[in-house]
Amino acid sequence: MSRRATRLARGGFGRVEAGGAIYAAVMVAVAAVAAWPIYADLRFLMVVLLSVTAATTIAVFAHRLMWTPVITAVWLIGALLVIGLTVAVPLSGNGLARGLALFFGGFVTSWKDLVTVDLPVGGYRNLLVPTLVVFAMGTLAGLLLSWSRTRAHLGAALVFGVMTWFGLLFGADRTGAAWQWNGIVMPPMREALLGLVALGSSLAWLVWRSRIVRSEALRQAARVSGVQLTRTHALSVLRVTTLGLALIVIAVAVSVVATPVVLGGSTREVLRSSAQPEQQLATELTPLEVYRSAFSDANYQRVLFTVSGSGALPDRVRLATLTDYDGETFTALGTDYRRLPAYRDPGGGQRTTITITSAGSGTVWLPSAGSLASVTFTGDRASQLSDGFYYDPASGATIDTVPGGVAAGDGYTAQVAIVDPVAVSELSSPGRNARYTAPDSLVRWVKLQNQDSSGAGLAELARRLTARGYLSHSLTATDPVPAWVADLGGGYQFRASTAGHSSARLTELFDALLARQQGVDDDPESTTLVGAVGDDEQFAVALALIADQLGFPARVVIGTRLSGNDDGIPVCADGECRGKNLSAWVEVEGADGRWAAVDATPQHEVNPDQKVEDRRDPQNRTQVRPLPASEVDPPDIGGSPGTANDPPSELNLAWLWPILRITGIAVLALLLLLGPFGVIVVAKSLRRRHRRRHSQPALRMVGGWEELVDSRADAGLIVPEKATRTEMATVFGDEASLELAVAVDRAVFGGVPISAAEADIFWNQVETERQRTARRGSMRQRMQAAMSLSSFFRGLRAGEGRRRLSVSEQHG
Repeated sequence: MSRRATRLARGGFGRVEAGGAIYAAVMVAVAAVAAWPIYADLRFLMVVLLSVTAATTIAVFAHRLMWTPVITAVWLIGALLVIGLTVAVPLSGNGLARGLALFFGGFVTSWKDLVTVDLPVGGYRNLLVPTLVVFAMGTLAGLLLSWSRTRAHLGAALVFGVMTWFGLLFGADRTGAAWQWNGIVMPPMREALLGLVALGSSLAWLVWRSRIVRSEALRQAARVSGVQLTRTHALSVLRVTTLGLALIVIAVAVSVVATPVVLGGSTREVLRSSAQPEQQLATELTPLEVYRSAFSDANYQRVLFTVSGSGALPDRVRLATLTDYDGETFTALGTDYRRLPAYRDPGGGQRTTITITSAGSGTVWLPSAGSLASVTFTGDRASQLSDGFYYDPASGATIDTVPGGVAAGDGYTAQVAIVDPVAVSELSSPGRNARYTAPDSLVRWVKLQNQDSSGAGLAELARRLTARGYLSHSLTATDPVPAWVADLGGGYQFRASTAGHSSARLTELFDALLARQQGVDDDPESTTLVGAVGDDEQFAVALALIADQLGFPARVVIGTRLSGNDDGIPVCADGECRGKNLSAWVEVEGADGRWAAVDATPQHEVNPDQKVEDRRDPQNRTQVRPLPASEVDPPDIGGSPGTANDPPSELNLAWLWPILRITGIAVLALLLLLGPFGVIVVAKSLRRRHRRRHSQPALRMVGGWEELVDSRADAGLIVPEKATRTEMATVFGDEASLELAVAVDRAVFGGVPISAAEADIFWNQVETERQRTARRGSMRQRMQAAMSLSSFFRGLRAGEGRRRLSVSEQHG
């Protein structure tokens, strides 16, 4: 072994190390760009820079001084401690005990916390620990593997790939915003571009490294054997460059153009997609299920929470937001709860500070208002409350999974943005397909109202529904009179109503409304239409289903009102919210993305008329005389119902898009996976076709020989570049190759014209030898040969161009 080879083997630095360092720099930059949206904070950049610098320094010394893994690990642990306790989780801001606990605990818990905190997380608590681990350990491992002279270098691509996937997997579950340039709107393609750069860099580095290592091996063999090597011909470099550019162009076209079209606007399945407190929510009773307990005499005057603020208070305080209905109960399982970082952009609206203090509910439901920007917990359990706090940015709802539930004295002060309320009549329906299965009686009642699906139509339906309902919070009214009955005034007449908001309960509600509407005249303002008895629990769910039928996304909210009219549920007095103030309403989303609240409390002044049949106009009994019977032709059972003027129903192809989207994703994945290999196969086929169809028979034979040599090179044989054809055939070690080499030399230098038939026979022999070469290896080896790029890197023999020119002159 030469001195240079010995030095490189013992930790020297050469072209392999330089190439590995450049590749590592590119992949670290890609990983940092991929992870930036998770943090979007200067401290993230500081941690990345310090981690990469420390890891690179350790890698250089470990490679140069040939450290053992134990020594390298000790230095790495020291770097993690220094960077972690000074930048990632600084002791100066957390104290010694808490800082150490956060830092060391972050190695275990921060990964889960990272997918539950709303993005961007900034420098929240210990969430920079994953960044420290990924970029320090990843850079160190990637560099050492890329500098390895064994097959272990393949692991570098895997390590740097994991670093890139860190940012993609822990990132947002939606694609980025569309790009706009000079009026041209491009779909989001950030993830596709990052994946393309990472994949292209890895492939380019692997190919380059394979070529460099092979070149070094050939030089070493030349030193031992005395064979002189030649430089790669410029045309060979051009061929390789052209192939690489073709691969890049195809990959860009597929990834950048096709991917956003198929995936644009859709949710991405990432780790945070399933990292929600769903298990605890599944076992928790919602405030809607226990709504009536708030109106019992024991809870009617009990304080639930208090609200105060430095400025204007919001109109409503939400206790729970329910977004999913299964026909039995409305639940919060469809709500996207996340952890709140140190600060988030609350969006538009009036900024104010509110303080909410709970009187103790023992549940996860935490009152909130507006769009949160930041929150600071108060009370003896502030740290525990902070750890268990979750927030849904879409609805503004909050929960806290603190052990034992929210207790008396638990509270927080929050910076919030309060937007001006929107009237539902101002909205237009997005036209979304109904999510929930509504009772048939509800659908019939909606159709009888003859309202369109606009916001104004929904507002009118809500008005009619609450006007034709009658407020009742219980099944019985014992003596003494319940407090809620007394508060409604002396004119209120109690009517019994059952709890629940299942489909069966709503069917009972709308059956009563339909019975009244069929038993009276068509006056929509008639008081005789009052017939449905219930409270906010039933009417809010009914209104949400009605909005859903009209194409509006809808959710049910349980909370209190701090201002507004008293329509049966009083507003909180002086920010003190009691059981009697608990209400339920519906929030619907318009086509423009704005949400509007719609109250659902039924009226309590007009008592349902229980004898509607007595209010009908009297009927005069008359003698009915039978009419003479006549024969009538039976109807055409083959015809369709309706009149001839009925417009044809539109073909609903909504079901087709999910199928096309899944198919497109599958096809795109196959193209991205198999596309580069397909390009290689096609390139080899076109090269073989070009050689075989040359107009001059002698050059066709030269091309056939080149095809044979290329097949041997792709099969893993080292082809000496400066050797003659006969010498090459001798290296190949088979008689058929020697015969073919002699035939080509005779055609080139023999001075005898070559016929087309002789060239065809020669090519048939070449194909036979190619197939025989392919059959020698296993299936895996044959696939490797088919995908190999060695034949494209093989330099053209010196002087070949001149020999071809001579042949052209002899046979021209």
